[in-house]
Amino acid sequence: MPSSAGRFGFRPARCASSEFEDVPRIELFSQNDSDRLKPGSAMNIERVLVELLVILLAARLAAEVSERLRQPAVLGEILLGIVIGPSALKLVHQSDALRLLGEIGVILLLFEVGRQMDLKELGRVGGASLRVATIGVIVPMALGFVAMRAAGIAGSPALFLAAGITATSVGITARVFGDLRALGTSEARTVLGAAVADDVIGLLILTVVVRTASGKAIAVGSLAGIIAVAIGFVAIATLVGSWIAPKFLDRVSHSARTDGTIMAFGLIIALGFARLASAARLAPIVGAFVAGLAVGRSDVADDLDRRLTPLGHFFIPIFFLQIGIDANIRVFMRGSVLGVAAILCLVAVAGKIVAGAGVRRGSGDRLLVGVGMIPRGEVGLIFASLGLARGVLNARTYGVLLLVVLVTTLVTPPWLRRRVVRARRAVLGAHVAVIEPEGGWLRTGDDEVELAAQPPPVLAARVGLEAAAACAERRPGRLLSDWLSAETPIVEWDEQLRHAFFALLGDGNERSWRFLDVTGLLRSVLRPLEEAIHRRPRDPFDLDPAGSLRFNTLYDLRTVIRSDDPAAEVWKRSDVKEALLLAALVRSVTERSDDAAALARRIATTMALVTQAVDDTEFLSAERHVIPAAAARPDMGSEEQALDLASYIEDRSRADGLYLLAVAENAMEPWERERLDELHGIVLQALEDADLTGKSARDIVEQRQEAVALQLGHMPEKDLRKLMWAAPRRYLLTQAPDTIVRHIRMIEKPLGKFEARLVADESPGHESWSVHVAVQDRRGVLAAIAGAFAARQVSVEEAQIATWRSGVAVDVFKVTAPSGTDWDGVRRTIEGALAHDGANGETPAPIEGRLEIDNLGSPWHTIVEIQSVDRSGLLYRVAAAMSRAGLQIHQATVSTRHGVAVDTFWVTGRTGAKLDEAGERDLRDAFAGKARRRWWAMRKNEPKVKT
Repeated sequence: MPSSAGRFGFRPARCASSEFEDVPRIELFSQNDSDRLKPGSAMNIERVLVELLVILLAARLAAEVSERLRQPAVLGEILLGIVIGPSALKLVHQSDALRLLGEIGVILLLFEVGRQMDLKELGRVGGASLRVATIGVIVPMALGFVAMRAAGIAGSPALFLAAGITATSVGITARVFGDLRALGTSEARTVLGAAVADDVIGLLILTVVVRTASGKAIAVGSLAGIIAVAIGFVAIATLVGSWIAPKFLDRVSHSARTDGTIMAFGLIIALGFARLASAARLAPIVGAFVAGLAVGRSDVADDLDRRLTPLGHFFIPIFFLQIGIDANIRVFMRGSVLGVAAILCLVAVAGKIVAGAGVRRGSGDRLLVGVGMIPRGEVGLIFASLGLARGVLNARTYGVLLLVVLVTTLVTPPWLRRRVVRARRAVLGAHVAVIEPEGGWLRTGDDEVELAAQPPPVLAARVGLEAAAACAERRPGRLLSDWLSAETPIVEWDEQLRHAFFALLGDGNERSWRFLDVTGLLRSVLRPLEEAIHRRPRDPFDLDPAGSLRFNTLYDLRTVIRSDDPAAEVWKRSDVKEALLLAALVRSVTERSDDAAALARRIATTMALVTQAVDDTEFLSAERHVIPAAAARPDMGSEEQALDLASYIEDRSRADGLYLLAVAENAMEPWERERLDELHGIVLQALEDADLTGKSARDIVEQRQEAVALQLGHMPEKDLRKLMWAAPRRYLLTQAPDTIVRHIRMIEKPLGKFEARLVADESPGHESWSVHVAVQDRRGVLAAIAGAFAARQVSVEEAQIATWRSGVAVDVFKVTAPSGTDWDGVRRTIEGALAHDGANGETPAPIEGRLEIDNLGSPWHTIVEIQSVDRSGLLYRVAAAMSRAGLQIHQATVSTRHGVAVDTFWVTGRTGAKLDEAGERDLRDAFAGKARRRWWAMRKNEPKVKT
């Protein structure tokens, strides 16, 4: 029978255990549970859903609280499982449905552990880690078995308890060293390598113990056979899987056409290997672990990690919470349990301290290594859970093992802290060289970077950055790691330090940044960046305690500029290379543009960059969406858009920088890339127009202003300057100087509150007119004008709307109207609509059509586009809906294409900024015919909605 059978419906017989005999086994699935789990049982479905809800809430609460207390999430989940389980609040009870989910969770956990493990890196740690791991498994297991037998516990439970204290927790150990900024020391690397190794050994022991824990005598030949099968399966499955799985997943990745295919096949491999392990009479989790080792070598491993992480967030906490749910807190308090747990704790601690002897004398602090091996965790908990499920452990022995895991996790941090401080004092007492050795402070070999001599503290920052770049393909030497971990560098940003940092941006990888983080140098050199990295949402099951140190945008940019992509030529001519690298780094650790801009300025200022470089870094970090969003718009390539972008970007270097970021960050179809390349060229052309050579894009606006000033020579310069300042940038870019002059003459005299000024020019063509309207801007003004046009049978074909800073709206309409239209009457109708707030006087009706809201296509405004079948009064209804939503229309274009009205509006919300989520919701509600308004959005100067 497969080793997991006890987890699913297995009813274990009682097992003799001396003084523990009187305690009945925990029946995993009682007859009542079976009755509740019958198909179609509504009560059972409701029960499972409620308990699942409680477990998910508890899991997130445990992760958040543990993170704030700087404790492992596993610890919080176990404790909270006890709280919500039968021992305390009784919110969740034992059930096979939750156990099934927990079983999937532990398979996913071991699949992740396997993917995270680098066997080559483990081999590089050397024999010390393997010696420490071997001693750290044999000694605790042997002493634990003897101690448990002496305490009166029967053979099989004693064997399970002894095996359960063999494995050091990789995640917990790494987190403890990471919190102490000691991960870069040789002792920490030895401990982490040993923890990984004894996890592997622990899993092999688990398979042996599960097979032999029958309460009967074990034949030597049978035991040897079990061990041979376990080792053989792991070796053969790893070898074959590592050859087949990566090729298979890579081929699937290239041929897949639907999202989720990679994740599905990754799970298929994990479950398939688990089933093979079960068929070999091994624990299924061993198969999942081997599957992780195989898949981790694939090129799509990172993508698979990102896709499986949300799944792990759902299933893995259920396993650890279930451990707490199964615990009986009342049993913990019994003297016999506490006594046995105390003995096992002493054995667990002593056995790992002895393991420090695996470090050769003079190669590191043996006691520090031993203390670092103390925390137990995931594998020990798997032992406890599996032993309970198979009936080998009862409530008391299960409680003993659980107490050992909790205690060893809690006692390690303070002990490690004291030992690390002592080790650092020893390092800082070493001899400091005065003269830099020939060849530099670093000695770089084929596979190691080491100090040639100990530099003065003032050079720690520069030497550390240079070492980090070299560590991209090499491991750090013991002296280098210990010196940087112990030293507090004196950081003064000069040209040499900046050069070392930008060289790191160009050549470093995750190993480089990991080195900086674990030695504490990242915090000393660039604290704003370190804080931003550690503010990123942490995956509680990520084996990297510092979170992800993969900077995708930066790495993608480097790939582009080192390829034969045409964008590489843009990089070569760029004048803002350093700002662009910094912006790519910032964009890798932040999502929101506001956060990116603030972080970019802090980093650039900390590095003492010149003002222009600081401004360029901030701009590129905040506005990376401008180019790709504009390229995706229907009006891509129009003169107005190109001039608008050019005036905002201002110079060629920034345009090139935004283009390169867009190429690096966006996986595009060929046609999308063509549009991006075309827009980049158009913007560059606008910036380098023959008439504007040598000038910035701001001069485009200035030239329009100069042309207007020549035609308005009669106007006092002060008044002219005031009016030109009030004109919107896009308006000046898109309107001819003659039109601007006409509009200035229309608004030269102040407008009354409800006054409208209108000039209509008949254009060539049947009943075609250009109508210019100037009014005081207010909410609903476009709706009032459009309503007046509709009432007078004036059909709007195109429109350009502009709101001036002086509070005046100047709109240009291309309309169709009879030759004898009374335009003065139209003007009076507009004034009447303004006076009676015509935009809000009717019950709103839904507007049929497609509404698109774009917050990225413009630096200043939200772009709203409406496509609907063209009909009379459509513009009025659209403008009225925007008025009800509280939008301010700054610019608009209205056009008709093949009978479909395409209206585009540049708007802001009630606060004058781009629309937020609430503003977008209000706009969609208004278009759906809903007239509700939030009480806090009402203003005294806005008329209330009439109902």
